[in-house]
Amino acid sequence: MGIRPSVGIDQTWYSKSETLNGDSAKDFPSLVKRIQLFNRDSLILMISGCSWVAWSLPSEDNKTKTDLNYILFRYSLFIGSLALIYCPKDGAALADEVDLRILVGELFNIGGMEPDADWFIKHEVLPLQKRLEELSKENFYLSKIDPKDSKILSSLLLMSRTALIQWDGISFSGDDWLRSVLLYEKYREIAIQRSFCNSNELQKAERQFLGTTADHLMRAVLLLVGLFKPSGTNPPGALDPKHDNLPPELEERFKVTNEDIGIAADRFSINASELQSKKEILEQLPVKAWLCSKELWSLHDQPMVRLDDKDPDRLILSISPQRLHPKSANILLHELVRFYEVNNLFKAKDVAYHIKGYALEDYVLERTRGTSVVKVDPLLPVTYKGKRPDFIWIGSEWTILFEVKANVKINSDKTFFNSSSLVDSWKILTEPIDQCREAIAENLVKTKKCCLVVITNDNICEPMTNFKRIAKHWGFLNDTGIDSLAILSLSQFETALNHHSADTVGKSIQNTWDILDPLSVDASLLDYDFFDAYRFQKDSSDHIAKKWKELFPAFTLP
Repeated sequence: MGIRPSVGIDQTWYSKSETLNGDSAKDFPSLVKRIQLFNRDSLILMISGCSWVAWSLPSEDNKTKTDLNYILFRYSLFIGSLALIYCPKDGAALADEVDLRILVGELFNIGGMEPDADWFIKHEVLPLQKRLEELSKENFYLSKIDPKDSKILSSLLLMSRTALIQWDGISFSGDDWLRSVLLYEKYREIAIQRSFCNSNELQKAERQFLGTTADHLMRAVLLLVGLFKPSGTNPPGALDPKHDNLPPELEERFKVTNEDIGIAADRFSINASELQSKKEILEQLPVKAWLCSKELWSLHDQPMVRLDDKDPDRLILSISPQRLHPKSANILLHELVRFYEVNNLFKAKDVAYHIKGYALEDYVLERTRGTSVVKVDPLLPVTYKGKRPDFIWIGSEWTILFEVKANVKINSDKTFFNSSSLVDSWKILTEPIDQCREAIAENLVKTKKCCLVVITNDNICEPMTNFKRIAKHWGFLNDTGIDSLAILSLSQFETALNHHSADTVGKSIQNTWDILDPLSVDASLLDYDFFDAYRFQKDSSDHIAKKWKELFPAFTLP
């Protein structure tokens, strides 16, 4: 059966499948048995092909927000991981699109994000509680949380994991990707200009980790996306190394080499047999805990698969088009920065992470030039030596205080698989409250209302940290002079800056804060229509388009 842009999932589809025409899967064991009916490579090829065809539709026809393709993008990677772990390489049935859509729909309906309660408390909630008890001794705000309230903490952790499944990757645009490139560009500039290291040392460390320069790696990623799109003789999402070598004239045009493309493909891919070693680890877990396990998230982190370990010229599949750009951004701003820190490039603890903060603040400063958002320092008394936020936006009714935080998600655990990392993020997010509280006490705010906005380079930070929930439930803003708070990504901040005023931003954030039920699964943490309405528009903002032409003149903005 050929691949079509979207298909429906209902009971009639079972009659169209030659292999899955029996009872549907009711739990993970029965789902695994049904997945095992298929040839491994055919199922991986189908995941790749269906995902790329759906993803490559024109923007006005793109079905990424419809239920069917949304479920495909969110859950097919888990099906892929299970296929690589359990499916036979030879023999077995060949999967078609109907089979894949059925399996994805069954996984979605199983509701695997509700793990075994006893296991979840022991392995997930207890580490979180232990870390909370440690940090609450030194943090006033965290001391308000009752670490023994396992029910609430379990709910918060599960909501964070659910947000990761629902939004990770899909919430990432081409503009977001370029912002990551620009942030790393600033990172390099600051590291050298402020004499944290010299240019040669930084270039050597960069090449040691990446295998090439950051610029060449990012161009290679863009070229890979173009090569994977449905066209030519390869299946959608497939790359044949024997036939996709660039001729010299294209290497010159794109400023990238075949070696760069190979390096990018290696860094993003895993060998098809590599996940088989995860089987024993996975089966030690209760089946309801599988979607909380790192083992089934392997393809989220390595979204390309080499079908044959022994043949380097065998097809490489990119089974997740929406993962390539965020993965490369993660390499620059998290994995590479962590490499600098672990290898003590800057000769002092945590400097690698501090430089990322300086780079983010410098980026925001550039974006606010010529606007009414200004640095806070000139508005405070010269003699004031206390804490303060970074920026301020003053309206007639509202004052918005901005604090820039580049390391909200812990570099070593951005997805919070180690549940204690979530508490570390909460601690980081309490710091802006304290900074604003002290500055407000110095009469910084003259308007009736005041809102705190934390700006971060990470997307989906609010739903993944759930910090707004704990801040409201445990009264973090009481007696601070702050009426409400929000955590905005760079793109959301730029939308607010370009299309709204301090008063409308403050009012929107306050409205969401007022109606927020902190412990409700269905609660809205942000007016996403208000802050994201312009994010996926056809034309990028001026500075993004200008920088794109400067850095990647031969490529189209994704």
